[in-house]
Amino acid sequence: MKKVSIIIPFKGQTESELMLPLASIYNQIGIDLSQLDVHLVNDGGEPINLKKFDVLADKLEINYHEISSSGPGVARQYGIDHSKSEYIMFIDADDVLYYVGALWPFYNAANQGHQMILAGYWEQVAGNPYTYIVHNNKDVKAVYGKWYKRTYLEMINLRFLVDLPIYEDTYFVGLACILSTDKCYLEEVVYM
Repeated sequence: MKKVSIIIPFKGQTESELMLPLASIYNQIGIDLSQLDVHLVNDGGEPINLKKFDVLADKLEINYHEISSSGPGVARQYGIDHSKSEYIMFIDADDVLYYVGALWPFYNAANQGHQMILAGYWEQVAGNPYTYIVHNNKDVKAVYGKWYKRTYLEMINLRFLVDLPIYEDTYFVGLACILSTDKCYLEEVVYM
């Protein structure tokens, strides 16, 4: 069993655009990349050519799925249902891991078996110029910057809902955090 599955829902991104989050995973140091897999879930967009990612195949297992246009929550749930790792992590198709050591503290914390592992993340705010806000590890609105233990999600029967087209991540994360009795808070900011 892999340690973590990283699920990337997308719709309309090109292979070049998807290379950004994939490269941020591929370039991680201090961890064994064979212990993770990536699930690209195409949410009704144009099909992509997976061969474009062959340059990453020496270190990264990439699984590609296509579903009908159902929204990011359904795409994330599809990724969960089609992966078999101990932990789940989400990355949006237009985001990246913040630095090359971003996954290392998660791996260390996962060795303790926590239900959830939470870290900080950067949010880009539109404007002229763009500004950035750091959200700390107590944020319960966004799915990213967190690891979710699969057996915990199964125990509380938490799934992304098909009929919740907006704020699906707030629903999922909020319930996961409220119901968890074993959360690990990392000091690092790991996601952007």
